[in-house]
Amino acid sequence: MWFKNLSLYRLPKDFALVSVDLEQALQRVPLKPCGPLELLSEGFVSPFRQQDAVLSHASVRAALVVLGSEAKVLPGPVIRREMSSKIQRHIDKTGRPPGKKARDQIKDEVLQDLLPRAFVRPGQTQAFVDDEARWLVVDSSSDKVAEAVLSRLREALGSLAAEPVAAAESVSAVLTDWLLQGNPSHGFALGNEVELKDPLDTKS
Repeated sequence: MWFKNLSLYRLPKDFALVSVDLEQALQRVPLKPCGPLELLSEGFVSPFRQQDAVLSHASVRAALVVLGSEAKVLPGPVIRREMSSKIQRHIDKTGRPPGKKARDQIKDEVLQDLLPRAFVRPGQTQAFVDDEARWLVVDSSSDKVAEAVLSRLREALGSLAAEPVAAAESVSAVLTDWLLQGNPSHGFALGNEVELKDPLDTKS
């Protein structure tokens, strides 16, 4: 499957896949089913979409890995409805609204009640390790998701001193300049379609 997004990390010079038993390392952090009272479970799954298959697809000095996840889905309106009901019972019993500490306790009780009955949403994030070019590439535009992949790789390998790569210039500014000047950088060409968005309009 093609990557749709790129979050780039630079690997240290001394990192080498050939010196790491990647498969054995990933086996230390497999995806486990989300427990009754867990909000999230993360771990590595097979890139081949098969049960009991290997957890990596390696070739010489590169490897493809997939971080799987199971997250409990608890809609906000459901939580608020249950909390309102418990808060009203508290008021009926004590004659006054609960304070902050009591509200936090009520929210914890609601979550404990709802979690075992919540739906589980599965997810997968691909990552590509190229230690010859010293790249770790995560198929996500979310920093939070990319950091989750990196964190689990560190857990599996013991350590991984990868650093996020930041552009020297604003990507949006560069692309806008290409469009305005009609002169893209070498290796790129302007197409015949464009999508315009108002940065101040969050609804469109």
